[in-house]
Amino acid sequence: RQSYDRRHAHITEEEQLRMRPKEDMRRMRQGFFADCLFGESPPPEDIEELNRRYYFAFKPGVFQVFIVKIDSLEGRFDGEECQVLTRKVLDILAKYQKLFFDSAFCVRDSRVYGVLNYPPEDEKLADKAFRAVMENLNMQKSAFAGMAFTLCVGSKGTSPAGLRRSMEQALDAMGQ
Repeated sequence: RQSYDRRHAHITEEEQLRMRPKEDMRRMRQGFFADCLFGESPPPEDIEELNRRYYFAFKPGVFQVFIVKIDSLEGRFDGEECQVLTRKVLDILAKYQKLFFDSAFCVRDSRVYGVLNYPPEDEKLADKAFRAVMENLNMQKSAFAGMAFTLCVGSKGTSPAGLRRSMEQALDAMGQ
């Protein structure tokens, strides 16, 4: 039993070391949302600075924000349902991951916020990814009766500086 416990503790330490960079990256990216999209600081205009500060792999191309809002039509909102649905949104987007140079997501309350960076020639594929998200979520309605989904997409920009404007447009489309 002690041998098992030692081995298990060792594996756990190794797993923790392996996961630490991913967790650090997630925290840095959450900082981008807090600082630049929800906060007062504008996003850095320089892609290299943005990549360095928030651990992105952005490249010159299209920058865009989207929001998926999850609502309860019955007035009740189960946090567990919201977690399952936000996980589904993220899983759907993961299928399109190879399309994007980089992407980041933030879950806040009953909304999934996303920032996408992709090549200009792939704009139609990005639009297809948004349609796929909504189609898939609409298929989930039977499993999550009484839930409604809204997808709002902000304007497309050619630099990170346009992400705040894209966010504002997505929020306006949603009616905040």
